Amino acid sequence: METSLLVLGSGQDGGSPQLGHTAGQGPDRMASSVALITAKGSVILLDASPDIRQQSVALMTSDRYPSGRDAPFDAIALTHGHMGHYAGLVHLGKESSDLRGVKLLATGRMHSFLRANDPWRALYERRNLLPDTFGLGAIRVDEEVTIDAITVPHRAEYTDTVAISVRLDGEPWFMYLPDIDGWGDWRGAEEAIASHQICLLDATFSDPGELPGRDVAAIRHPLVGDTLDRFGFPNRAVVEMTLAELKSLDMGGWFDGGEFAGERIVTVSEIFDAFGEVFIYHAEIKAPSHALADDLIALIEDRGYRDRVIVTSFDYDILLYVREQFPEQRVGWLVRHDGFSAVNVEKAAAAGFFQFCPRADEMTAERVIDAKKRIPEIRAHGIKTKANLAQAVAAGCDGTTVNWPDWLTKD
Repeated sequence: METSLLVLGSGQDGGSPQLGHTAGQGPDRMASSVALITAKGSVILLDASPDIRQQSVALMTSDRYPSGRDAPFDAIALTHGHMGHYAGLVHLGKESSDLRGVKLLATGRMHSFLRANDPWRALYERRNLLPDTFGLGAIRVDEEVTIDAITVPHRAEYTDTVAISVRLDGEPWFMYLPDIDGWGDWRGAEEAIASHQICLLDATFSDPGELPGRDVAAIRHPLVGDTLDRFGFPNRAVVEMTLAELKSLDMGGWFDGGEFAGERIVTVSEIFDAFGEVFIYHAEIKAPSHALADDLIALIEDRGYRDRVIVTSFDYDILLYVREQFPEQRVGWLVRHDGFSAVNVEKAAAAGFFQFCPRADEMTAERVIDAKKRIPEIRAHGIKTKANLAQAVAAGCDGTTVNWPDWLTKD
């Protein structure tokens, strides 16, 4: 059995139709919730909605549900303290199922909110819930699966709000983000979403008119159409698009609340034209294509920038190709989660790589010192927080890939 997902609800907190209505717009929907079923047989519920009774039936009767279980799920991970995402916890208490020992994965603020208020406090006291806290490192479910939280901007009347990030074998796989105020409010949204293979995102409203008599601005959510415009180019991969199509995209509009709206994608040639010898450039080869590598190196040679460009990639073999075809070109190997190992350092050194580029959250001064005995430069990537950046700087690395260079100058 492979690790899988079962969507148990896709509606807003109140479901559809909501209280006082006999029909909603579109099909009936239960409140948002997803079950994560791992290959090892663990079952994790993402959000405990008011519809948890019906959703547990759908879960336990699914052909993907592991047989021979005593409890419907092992743990519950909560995104935040709005009604549709935690109210179902009440069914774990003595008046209902009285389940014992269910792990509750939540932020410190979420746990504090629940512990300070009845009837939720009793669930902790009677050990229906066993707390585990986000923010102290990824929480391991089993040998292959870990769960972590990413803070996102959303109304914080009671608690903070997170997206749930599920990793398989250390790699981002699934993101569950049912609520956010707006994409422009979340610095780093594009990077976080693009890093996951599957994302279920806030789709609360398609049109402001869906709530007659209510002020939608007071309950902010991005409209579905805006989300698709921002993140979607339906059924097209970048490698399948022409340069004209890529240049038609509003790349700048994706960042910082529209501050750079209208900015278009630029080519490597245009970057060289604009900045010349001002910078040392790092050019990442995203696709393992010999033709792409050949074109990049030809451009570097044409400009006479061999000493000003370091060619990087996560693909070890394409870097070997560059070294074989262009021995004097400096290259850097980007490694993924758990990639900062003595084996990989030696592998990069043996290939004559100029840089070794592990994740910032795996940087330590001892590791960097040891690696620099074999490789000229150690550069960090995967920086999503100021803490990541501080860790990389404290470890003594030679540089970082970071979307927010102002963090270095302001903080």
